[in-house]
Amino acid sequence: MFDMYLISKRIPASDLFNGRLDRYGIRELTTTHTTKRHRLLCDESLNLLSVILNDEGNVAFFIKGVDSPNSPWIIFDAIANEFNCVIQADRH
Repeated sequence: MFDMYLISKRIPASDLFNGRLDRYGIRELTTTHTTKRHRLLCDESLNLLSVILNDEGNVAFFIKGVDSPNSPWIIFDAIANEFNCVIQADRH
């Protein structure tokens, strides 16, 4: 199971993954599970956040595993601060 998070504005993947988040200690993690539409962000504590991209190459939403001890809140805060946006859970 997972939690899905939506973002309040359009952010191109090229902006999110261009090193702009380095100053927050956030970087991209490349694994065998990453694809063109599914990429990962990682903080200094090795917390992960899945980034799902749409066909246009923009962030569609974020995914956090529910059963994972993972805590991507630092990553969310960095994105919200850097891109002046709101990230909120999708409550379907």
